[in-house]
Amino acid sequence: MTEIESKTVHVKIEPSQAIQSKRALLEMEISLLNMLRIFEEFRTVRKEETRQEEEARKCIKNFESEIEKLLGMLPQKEEKEKIEEEFEVEEKEKIEVEKKKKAKGISRKKRFELELKEIKQRLEALA
Repeated sequence: MTEIESKTVHVKIEPSQAIQSKRALLEMEISLLNMLRIFEEFRTVRKEETRQEEEARKCIKNFESEIEKLLGMLPQKEEKEKIEEEFEVEEKEKIEVEKKKKAKGISRKKRFELELKEIKQRLEALA
């Protein structure tokens, strides 16, 4: 060591200035401790958020797998089209049957009228 480095320098500080410096130092320590406390709270909250996010992802994956299972149980598009075609065919058949019934109903009326005319003609012929 050189002579300059080994010499200690003393500076005179007023007692009031020394007290102010100690207060400032203690206030900085308090601020640092408050920041550390806040940082620890932040880390705790962040860990909880991360855990909840992970839990939410797992739930979403479970829901997705359940939805896939349910979709697998539903008829596919081709099956749906077949079912719709069968339904349309059944509806057309029902309509045709109803038309035939109406046609038979009309022809029965005509038959009755024809029979009535025939019977009236026979009666006139007898009279």
